[in-house]
Amino acid sequence: MDKTIFNRTVIAIAVMFSALLFTAAAHAQDMLPASGSAGTGTTTPNVSSILEVKSTTKEILIPGMTKAQRDLIASPATGLMIVSEKLIINK
Repeated sequence: MDKTIFNRTVIAIAVMFSALLFTAAAHAQDMLPASGSAGTGTTTPNVSSILEVKSTTKEILIPGMTKAQRDLIASPATGLMIVSEKLIINK
């Protein structure tokens, strides 16, 4: 096999493999265990929750929104919880 063709083939395979890994990594955040519940600080999250966070030394930090940002949400889901700078607002 010609060395140039071999090098191009190796590069093409490396590019395709890199693209595959990038795609898998980009979607990894969307994966949940088979139970449908994920947890941090626990190995057995409650099955009625999608996320359970347990800690006796740390709190959870959720990004806050201004009223103007909140008002820009198109078609908010029923029960959508929004954290504002001053209080929690159910919209």
